[in-house]
Amino acid sequence: MENGVRIHYRRPRKDVSVPKLVIFVHGFPDSCHLWTRYLNSDLNSQAQLVALDLPGFGESDNLPSYGPDDVLTTIHLTILALKKKYGSMHCTVVAHDWGGIITSRIAAQTEGLLTKFADINTKVPHFGHMINQRIERAGQLISAGPKDGFYKSWLASIKEEAGPVASQLYRSHYVRAHD
Repeated sequence: MENGVRIHYRRPRKDVSVPKLVIFVHGFPDSCHLWTRYLNSDLNSQAQLVALDLPGFGESDNLPSYGPDDVLTTIHLTILALKKKYGSMHCTVVAHDWGGIITSRIAAQTEGLLTKFADINTKVPHFGHMINQRIERAGQLISAGPKDGFYKSWLASIKEEAGPVASQLYRSHYVRAHD
């Protein structure tokens, strides 16, 4: 790819010569394998089917940095490359969860890139609820303090609760709208 990042994708075993392209984009914390059932379905006779691994997931490369535009640009370039590779002017994206947030923004900011866009189960409040639960549990652990001098296990428990939140917030901050 132009930016040097390798984005892995899966295709059905059986190739077809159809000018339509359908790209499936997974959410957090999945991979392109989420779409296996669809890749192996009768849809394959109606369109070229491709399921992407988002950067840093599955077999795709990590990005050198995760700034506001890094993931959006990478996925945009991937869609352009796939359209060119499969000779398709008609491109539909079907996206789930965080994949839906990413691709909906790309769809909104580009003209003519996508013909259709389907967003499945993209619920940011669910993620927010998980964050709140983990932060609350980490706060409770901090307030309670270490028990019987087990300082290392206390810190490990806090890291177990708060670590995934910090990691995901860092990796997904590009989703926030900016000017």
